[in-house]
Amino acid sequence: MTAAQPPALELAGEAYARACRGGLWEACGRAAAIAGAGGIDAEQLRELYGLACEAGVMDACDYLAGMYLDGIGGPSDGQMAAVLYDRACAAQVSSSCVHLAWMGRSDGGGEPLAWLERACQLDERACVVLGEVNEGGLFEGAELSRAADAFARGCAVDDPDACFRLASLYQRGVGVAKDEGVAARMFGVSCSAGHAAACAALARAYADGRGVSRSLAEAAHFRGRACALGARSECEAVKSRRAAGPGRHAK
Repeated sequence: MTAAQPPALELAGEAYARACRGGLWEACGRAAAIAGAGGIDAEQLRELYGLACEAGVMDACDYLAGMYLDGIGGPSDGQMAAVLYDRACAAQVSSSCVHLAWMGRSDGGGEPLAWLERACQLDERACVVLGEVNEGGLFEGAELSRAADAFARGCAVDDPDACFRLASLYQRGVGVAKDEGVAARMFGVSCSAGHAAACAALARAYADGRGVSRSLAEAAHFRGRACALGARSECEAVKSRRAAGPGRHAK
């Protein structure tokens, strides 16, 4: 038997919706959080985001665009989604610029790389997306050298994923001159920030002596850190080495 909707949640949803309609735009976001728990339906939420967007709350335009794009709370409308994303991107909402780029790719739009560049300028954390697109050649005009530049911009503001990806380029010599020492240092920066894959990469660098002096002890240390951060393959490697016993190392 399905449990009844908690009255308190319904009342909270109604209160936030009234506040949002009354111009307290922060309440729209609170209503969105309650929507996920069932306190307000998606159709109402779409209406509330529409009110906030029309009032100039650009984050609301970004959220509303996503609802139109995915058909949440009403019919799907890619054209309206693009209009809303464009409005929010022009108002410096970086995530909307990223969405425009992906829509431009799938719909044959004009300048997806330009939208990603704008997103990167607005928020360096978005530079990772620009780097990935250039590294993978996903859009026309993508260049490997631009991937390194984009990752470097993200790494400069301590984005661990950007540092990891830049380190990977240096380790392989892709888009930059190969430098395993630089790669190891950047893997270390990213690992210190809690990036599991970077810790695993640094463990392999120590195990193989790539860019650092070979040290099985350091390799084991960073392998353990990668495991603690959720890298399952490294956890299996840790178990395998423990099972092999002291002085022996399973391959």
